[in-house]
Amino acid sequence: MTDSTTILRKHTRENAMRVTYWGIRGSTAVFPTPPEVRDYTERVAVYTLQEAFKMLAEEITAGTFTLETIVKFSKNPTAIKALQEAIGLPPLPVYGGDTTCIEIETNEGNVFVIDGGSGVRHCAHAREKLWADKKDKHIHFLYTHEHLDHRGGTPFSRFCFAKQPYTITTYANSSTLSALDEQFGVFSGIVPKTHRDTPVDWRFMTAKKWNAVELRSDFETPSIPRDTPLYDKEQQPRIWKAQALKPFTVGRTTITPFDSFHYPTPCLAYKIEHDGKSVVIWTDHEMRRGPMTDQKKISMQMESAGRALCNNADLMYVDGQYFHAEYDGIKGIGGTPAAPRIGWGHSCIEDVLGRAEELGIKDLRIGHHDPEREYKEMLEIDEAFSKRAGMHVELAKCFQVIDL
Repeated sequence: MTDSTTILRKHTRENAMRVTYWGIRGSTAVFPTPPEVRDYTERVAVYTLQEAFKMLAEEITAGTFTLETIVKFSKNPTAIKALQEAIGLPPLPVYGGDTTCIEIETNEGNVFVIDGGSGVRHCAHAREKLWADKKDKHIHFLYTHEHLDHRGGTPFSRFCFAKQPYTITTYANSSTLSALDEQFGVFSGIVPKTHRDTPVDWRFMTAKKWNAVELRSDFETPSIPRDTPLYDKEQQPRIWKAQALKPFTVGRTTITPFDSFHYPTPCLAYKIEHDGKSVVIWTDHEMRRGPMTDQKKISMQMESAGRALCNNADLMYVDGQYFHAEYDGIKGIGGTPAAPRIGWGHSCIEDVLGRAEELGIKDLRIGHHDPEREYKEMLEIDEAFSKRAGMHVELAKCFQVIDL
């Protein structure tokens, strides 16, 4: 597997943006089970044997094969390793691991990190190595919502503990900013719930410059009254700006936040545009199915508003955690009992495919994979996607890099 530092060092300024998926699992981090590891190993072994016998057949045909060659390899681990490197490894996909964290770096040098799930550890590790000699380290976090699988990796990332401190600007809704502050005290310096979720808070961090920008939606009742300032331990106001849910810019990049339906938790999606290219991150949005209710009406309203922003996007990352039969409670996931998932806050794969086709999306990556979804089934889903005509569609994969 390519390591995270190598992935980042391949970036060139010829591309408008580089998108890296550091975490794409939903709900909770997932480590491959022993049967999945065995299946993966078997696929690698079969591929290696096929390629080795192909090379052997070519040598026999060319008349260059000798028994001495076999003896040489059987007694020389270095030669065997060289042969394996020549053969390479099959392009077997890795679907996670870690929960949501997507990094976007522009050719202007700005770095945006969407969500701080457990995948943010890899992101920060790679970025810290890449920026080892950089003096002005500034990360822009764009959080979708407050749930732990989208923020739980933040205090364990090197962004918080680098020897040369980072400046962190956080864009999020009120409930997410409040959750970050209540747990880690990064904005107020007051930590009433410290150590409940994690063993660290702002007192342990080198990153002291945490700036908060509240993105206010008409659908959210703020966790903190909008006219109440936050104070640190010296009773000095912290930076907590507020702005309406409308486009804003960082350098030449335009970020457009918009509402996702993740009832009852307020949630945001983001469209990011830079030098003529556009990326949409639209996760934890439920395209509500079933009978017409007030909640379904809001879902439809948010869906319509989001679609109006996303026509012909170059790349769209979406949450497609279920199939219709799983969402409706007809079929279980990965051998689990069937249970209706209406109201769980996630969309169906069939629905996000339909949306992408209608909007003319060029490249669709489906993430937030259900923790019960088994590896073999995900391979089968990807194989079915590869046979589709028109736009590119596939399941998002860990450490996947896309240049635009």
